[in-house]
Formats: sequence, structure tokens, C-alpha cells
Amino acid sequence: MTVTHNVVAIGKTDFFGWPANHGIWKFNDELLVGFEKGIHHYNGPDVHALDRTKPTIRMFARFRPETGWVHEYPKIPAIDYENKTRLPDLPADMLTAESGLYLMPSGWDGNVFTQLMVTNDAGKSWDGPFYIPDFGLVGVSARTDYIVCDGYYLLAMTGVKADGLEGNTFAAKLTFDGKWEKLGMMGEDPPYGDFSIMPAISRLPDGSLLGIARYASENEPGFTQLDVYLSGDEGKTWIYETKLNYIDEDMSGGSPPALCTLPDGTVVLAYFRRQAPCGLFITTTRDGKIWSEPKALRTDAVNTDIGYPRIAFFNNEIHILYYYNLGEEDNRFVADTVISEWETLIK
Repeated sequence: MTVTHNVVAIGKTDFFGWPANHGIWKFNDELLVGFEKGIHHYNGPDVHALDRTKPTIRMFARFRPETGWVHEYPKIPAIDYENKTRLPDLPADMLTAESGLYLMPSGWDGNVFTQLMVTNDAGKSWDGPFYIPDFGLVGVSARTDYIVCDGYYLLAMTGVKADGLEGNTFAAKLTFDGKWEKLGMMGEDPPYGDFSIMPAISRLPDGSLLGIARYASENEPGFTQLDVYLSGDEGKTWIYETKLNYIDEDMSGGSPPALCTLPDGTVVLAYFRRQAPCGLFITTTRDGKIWSEPKALRTDAVNTDIGYPRIAFFNNEIHILYYYNLGEEDNRFVADTVISEWETLIK
């Protein structure tokens, strides 16, 4: 296994962050990742080094093997915070297996909603926003995580609990002709002060589904874990399998999961440890029950202002996109850790 770390976006006065809040897409011979750009401002230890008095913008970076990472600023429809009931439905003829979906939540708690953007030109332009139903929940605050199936997309989503706070996790189905269907919940509503958010899904070698959600508790400060669920019926029901608490024990903030499936069916989980040694780790599974020992890919970050990964298998390599720091007051940047000769992971 060969591991290299590459800088995707960095600037002397810039804060770049949170790929997990946006998305990663594969379009033929290109890889596209979304993230945010803001103004760097050091606010103290273990706090985002971002000037909150200034706006942030959404941007992308596109990777081609012959050019490397190139920044893009396509026009993205603004989130419509006021008129969700008047958003148009997705046109019945818009989606294909080559389309890209981009989900944008309006917030995290209460009667929040999520809007859908669609690209049919590899992320160069985006149509929308389109209506996403609330599926009978208090609200929906979903990021972009889905797999393409035969005639439909299967999405992992975050909802608002009955107490009006984020979050619970569930799966949903979007057919190519624009019809939505709520599938199964990943567990029951967490108790007040706890939340389950930012789920990721992937397919296992036997065709079943693996779902992992980020779980944290305000009732037990510092308690975070990744909850593992399995589904044998295309997301209609989810069975709790285990918690990966060796990842998050005593961590500060926890980490959203990022999943990808290798050609042989092995699933790779990328996550961040946000307590010393801070950094990027991976583990693998073939059934969601037995997991390999975690491997540290880098542990040179100095505080918890890191992570929010996305992962993709592209051009026979594993790409993990995330934001990072190398100094307490240093700028936060987006990086791409590339694993080549990955076959040793599955031996």
C-alpha cells in the first residue's frame, strides 16, 4: 500500500473545509468534490479557524489524472429558505444513471428542509432547487450520500427527531422518473441530547447494504461513536449490528463516516480521530460485522479542526478528501490522500 498526501485547496487568508457537507462525484474520467471557502481567523484551540462575520462560498475541485486538481466556481442555485412548499418537483425526464445529485439542507434543527440540485453535465452546471419531501418527519437535514441502482438512487439521509432537534437517520429512494419513497429508519429516535447524523451507505459483496451513522451524546460529553447497520432488503429495514467505539472513544466531536466499495467488494471506511493523535484512519470489512484493525494514514494534525471526509475509488486508486491543519493557528486546507497498490488492504 502506497499513501500520498496532496493539497487540493489552500490560501494564506483562506479557510477551506467540510467536504462531507457537500459531496464527491465520479463522472467518467473525472472526480469532483465540493467544499466551502471562507476567511481564515483563529478563534482559539479546537474551534473552527473561520471568520464567522464573513460569508462562505460553495466551490468545487475537479481531478483528472493528466491535470491534477483544478478549482471551479459554477453557478449553484441558492438555497430557498422561505418557499419550500412552492419548489418545483423534479422533472420526470431529468435523471439518468449519469446524473449527479447535490443535497443542500437549510439547517439542522426544527422545521428544516433539504433541497435537491441536479447536474447532467458532470457538475459544470446545476439545475434546481427541487422539492424533497419531509417523509412525515419534523424536518430533513440531509447531506449528499447515495448509490446508483437499477432505475433509482438509494440515499442515506438525516432527519429531525420528534423533539425538534437533529437527528435521526434513514434511507430514501428516488426513481429516475422523479418519485420519492421513504425507506427504513436506522434505529429509533435517539434520546434528548443525543443525535444520529450524516449516514453513509455502501453495498457489500453479497448485495446487501451497509449503513454507518455518526452518533454523539450531549448527555455524556466526549461520547461519540459510529453505529453500523445492515439491510438485506434494499434499505426497507435496517438491523443494528455494532458500534465502532474504538474509533471514537473519548474523542472530541466525532467523525462522519465515508464509505467506498473496492472492485473485489471490500468496503473501506475512512474516518478521523479528533483527539491526539489527531488524523486520518481507515478500516475495511466484507460483511459489516468483522472489521480490520484500523490503519493510520496520517496523524500530523495538531487539533480537532479537521476531517469531514469523502472517499471514492477512482482510476484504480482510493481518494480520500478532507480538510486539515498542520499548526494550531495555521490555515485550514483541503487535502487528498491517495492510496495506490491498495490490494494489500484486502490480504
